[in-house]
Amino acid sequence: MRRFFILGVVGTVLVSTSIAFAHNTRYAWTEGKAGKMVVRDATVRLPAAERASLEDELKDAVRLYWALQFAADQVGDRNAMSTFQGYLARYRKALAQVQDGLGIDAAACKGSGTAMQGNRFKHFRCAVTSELLEIPSTELDYGDRELPIVIEGAPRVLGPFQPSLSVHVTGKSSMTYR
Repeated sequence: MRRFFILGVVGTVLVSTSIAFAHNTRYAWTEGKAGKMVVRDATVRLPAAERASLEDELKDAVRLYWALQFAADQVGDRNAMSTFQGYLARYRKALAQVQDGLGIDAAACKGSGTAMQGNRFKHFRCAVTSELLEIPSTELDYGDRELPIVIEGAPRVLGPFQPSLSVHVTGKSSMTYR
């Protein structure tokens, strides 16, 4: 019984220590590295209301073009199938960007707090520029045909967005941000 108590205390100390290290990491980055890491790993989320409405719209488009691709496959129309497949891929990409956030094209980071040796910081404020969100604009013309013809208009382009991120270094190549 005593052995289990000692193991429990040691386990609690180790867990507490790892939680403390998560915030008081020994890692610090230069402003240049912070900018590169933000471009590599960070995303910008759309505002919640806009994200919800776009997500619903894009899910409907994905379902529609998936069904059209399936129908074209069933009737053996390879040209229509590849056309629908192309639009399906574009709508899925836009949906993924809305759900997961837009990637970062550029970031300019400034260290905040006290600089450590080598002009390194644990915290940064980063001005970022997001990727563009391109949403296809399509209409279907059914006419007298078995499968519709897709009429494409100019895509809807949202962004780039230019928010400011607060970045906290959590490891050699990891961070948290908001």
